[in-house]
Amino acid sequence: MKFHFTKRTVTRPNVKSTRRPIFKRTHNSIDSFRAITRNEEIDLFGTFDDRGGQKGSSLFVPIKRVLVKAYTRLKGIFKKSSDRRRKASTRASLILGAICGVLSVSLVSGVITVFALFGVYEGKYTSITVPDLTSLSLDEATAIQSDSFEYETVYRYNPDKKVGSVIFQSPRAGVSRKLYKNGEKIKMTLFINSDTPTVELPELNGMSVRDASLFLKNSGIGVKITEEYSDKVPAGTVILCSHPKGSVLKLGDLVVLRTSKGRQTVYATVPNLCGLSESNASRELEKRGLLTGNITYQPSDAPIGTVISQEYEKGISLPEGTKLSLVISGGQYFEE
Repeated sequence: MKFHFTKRTVTRPNVKSTRRPIFKRTHNSIDSFRAITRNEEIDLFGTFDDRGGQKGSSLFVPIKRVLVKAYTRLKGIFKKSSDRRRKASTRASLILGAICGVLSVSLVSGVITVFALFGVYEGKYTSITVPDLTSLSLDEATAIQSDSFEYETVYRYNPDKKVGSVIFQSPRAGVSRKLYKNGEKIKMTLFINSDTPTVELPELNGMSVRDASLFLKNSGIGVKITEEYSDKVPAGTVILCSHPKGSVLKLGDLVVLRTSKGRQTVYATVPNLCGLSESNASRELEKRGLLTGNITYQPSDAPIGTVISQEYEKGISLPEGTKLSLVISGGQYFEE
């Protein structure tokens, strides 16, 4: 038996109808089986007329139709999936491009704004060089560039300098300062030599004990320090000075500084609480400034509700407010 897969087209003129009786299609199918048994040559895919209609039947025609439909369906599914992926990729690219564009514009705008503000701010100022005023009198010093400087005077005693002259200035000579506003002035402190060895006290309250002591000692003023506990002022800080700010003192005068030792810590001694009831143990702790901590119950032969163990032993000193954990007897048949 021989098979061939050629597609033959048979021209049938004057065909009135392509419908064929059922018995004829059945007969053609039966002929195909008969041809196989006779070892004759058959066409596996049938023959077709000139209008594309199938003329005969074959064993593989139904299979071919199913395969063609499955292929067409799968092709449509793959095409739709590819279109969805392409649209999603395009949408993601557009969103990413929009975000990058916004960020780029924002960054460029921010940089331009910063440079513009910096340029405007830096462009409008007047540079002033601090002159040397030492050895000048107070009137001579304050007359120089009075429109650019605001003077503050402090008197010091120096036997090697002329009385009433500037012995020191702050800021120092040659330093450059910038004025950005109209009418703005540079603050200048002039130290004037006094005719008598006197010292004008600054504000010492709130200053550290070390800085206040060094200032007074370097100025020739005696210092006496007293310490006390304070809940508000940090340790090592001046609470109160015996002389207020602006006091003029002579060399050898004494200044008393009240300083803070910080918060006072009071200690309490732990009592023996074993054998006491829970309420009596709490009262004993409160009398000594201690507190009751975590309480747990355990089985014990001791009377129910009495203390059988405590966190800290008797006689230990603890800061007031410390909590002590207690273990209470729950009786012989207590179950945790």
